Amino acid sequence: MQKKIIALAVAALFGAACQTSGGVVQITSRTPAQVAASVCPSVQVVVGVLSVPGALDPAAEAELLAAVPLIDAVCSVGDLVQLVDLQALHKNAVPVLLKAVQASPLDADKKQAVTLGIAVAQAAIAPLVQ
Repeated sequence: MQKKIIALAVAALFGAACQTSGGVVQITSRTPAQVAASVCPSVQVVVGVLSVPGALDPAAEAELLAAVPLIDAVCSVGDLVQLVDLQALHKNAVPVLLKAVQASPLDADKKQAVTLGIAVAQAAIAPLVQ
């Protein structure tokens, strides 16, 4: 089950950042609300997987819990998401997610896949926050 959830999260994260046009993958320019709508479901799945009791050591779990309000500020407000919230997600929460994945008991292949997916989500946000 966890393997399927991770595979879905990675696939959705890739879809969040890219759009196909005539067989060519292009990074698109979107509003903060559009980016949040495409990135949040997958980010929330990753947080859910990492929040399973025993998935992280106490220090990594505390860092993840500290990042949840930043994620919620983007993912729970719908069309009202602000650029500043995406900036906080990009600069503060995504690095915590990456660190938590590395600290998790996932095998190396799963860690690599989830890390790549998170990096794609970060790339989707980057054009709006730089």
